[in-house]
Amino acid sequence: LSGLVSQPQKTFMDVSLTELKPTKVVVLGQVESPGPHILTTSGSSLSALYAAGGVKFSGSLREISIFRNNKLLKKIDLYDYITTGRLIDDVKLTNNDIIFVPTRKNSIELKGELQISAIFEIKENEDLTTLVKYSGGILPTTQTKKVNIQRIIPADQRSPDIIYDRKLITIDYQKLTSEDKKISLQDGDQITFFRISDLQFDQVTISGHVWEPGTYSLKTFPTLKSLIFEAAKGFMPNVY
Repeated sequence: LSGLVSQPQKTFMDVSLTELKPTKVVVLGQVESPGPHILTTSGSSLSALYAAGGVKFSGSLREISIFRNNKLLKKIDLYDYITTGRLIDDVKLTNNDIIFVPTRKNSIELKGELQISAIFEIKENEDLTTLVKYSGGILPTTQTKKVNIQRIIPADQRSPDIIYDRKLITIDYQKLTSEDKKISLQDGDQITFFRISDLQFDQVTISGHVWEPGTYSLKTFPTLKSLIFEAAKGFMPNVY
């Protein structure tokens, strides 16, 4: 339209986007509602999973495959999205794309003194330190010298002469991580992080007929006289 560039301008144009073009995709595998879905919002893998009702507990969040024209286009790991809110590997879907959610490869349970206690899935190159990061990290009250791993003995390693099919492993998590050693895990492991003792070091308690009974620092009040007359403010009148 020549009027758009004429001087003075004689023609004006206003373009508004009223509706996004729908995208038809197929979601298969371990989702609540497998089958074809119409996406009226932005055609992303997350939109397709939302339309399909989400991933089942039996489904994997680590290797969601996107196929286009019968060829693997991309594999998406949703752990980054869940733990950081970012999804770097997402792709824009087009008509007839297929999103496939496989069954989860393993289930590792973290519980105890952690930011988040949950069941996680790990890849081949990941270990316990990776899962601790996914859980938000340890707490200030976490015991790191003793961490228990309850493990199911694999079927090919079980002996017919032994009735026990489980074993308990206690590791020094602090030492292994400081030495940068990999703490391997396997399917069915349950890892428990314990809480440190509530006992406090270097303290003394005074009670009874004093003005301010309580617990005080032994370093600040190292003698009985200083504890009674400085910390507890002396005897009450009816003291024996």
